[in-house]
Amino acid sequence: MSQTDIPRKIGLLGSITALSKTLVSMVHTRLHLLAVDLEEDRIYLLQMIKLILLMMFCMAMGVILLTILVAVLFWDTHREVVLAILASGFFLMSFTLWRYAVMKAKQKPMIFSSSLAELLKDGQSLEMHSQESNE
Repeated sequence: MSQTDIPRKIGLLGSITALSKTLVSMVHTRLHLLAVDLEEDRIYLLQMIKLILLMMFCMAMGVILLTILVAVLFWDTHREVVLAILASGFFLMSFTLWRYAVMKAKQKPMIFSSSLAELLKDGQSLEMHSQESNE
């Protein structure tokens, strides 16, 4: 079917209809991008929560078991020194993991970044078309 076979609406009503179809299509595309962004952020947040909970559980178990073991081994000789060293090591490990979690959170892209980029493109495109029609 060639372009001449398609009936064309002429005049103001045709322009308004074409413009409304274009706007509806743009809104649909943007809403779809927004939904994809929300889903990606939900998955990312769930992964971070799982990572943090698993890290906290493993650390707690390790701290408890290691502290008991070392305290039992050195109970008669240097229990205070050993407990101080273990406590310092656990605090250092916790600080390191906290820094890693902060770094990981900062690496995440801004929410709705792809939607915002597409909206920026739309704005630039509309601006370019308005400049062309003014000339």
